[in-house]
Amino acid sequence: MKVERIEVPRPECNHTSTLVTARVTVERDLSDLLPFLNATQEQARYYVKGKFLRFAYQGLVVVVEKDQVRICCFEEADQARAGAEAVIAHLAEIEAAKDRITPDSTPYHPPTVMEIFKLLPRISACGRCGHPSCMAFAAALCSGAAQPTACLDLAGDPTRAANYHKLKDLLG
Repeated sequence: MKVERIEVPRPECNHTSTLVTARVTVERDLSDLLPFLNATQEQARYYVKGKFLRFAYQGLVVVVEKDQVRICCFEEADQARAGAEAVIAHLAEIEAAKDRITPDSTPYHPPTVMEIFKLLPRISACGRCGHPSCMAFAAALCSGAAQPTACLDLAGDPTRAANYHKLKDLLG
């Protein structure tokens, strides 16, 4: 897998961020590799319509698109470059092993706000999670802006453990 360039820009949406993301442009279309990554990578999420795949690799968040790989989040540019090289080497290993891997084209379907809401205790807008209502908390969970542990009535109550685990599984 030939790399055209590695860039390490600061996040465009937050210029005050101290974290950097590596952006690797490759010479070829990686779309054919996505089902093989979906089959082999931890926490893989294959977005078929958007034609990209997100997965975790050695504690990093990796997004593989048509001709680009983004790896988040690093504190320094040198770490980002080294991390990018490690991820590209990993992708090359998967590509080389394609004949021994059964591809998985199953798309990821993110949970809806209502699916999440149904698992919450829905205690009359207690606000202990930092959100004005359970519905607002469900929306924050859906977008990734909150974690299930923020709901103390769900995470800390043994009688609600089943819903807590369902929610964590649903959110991945």
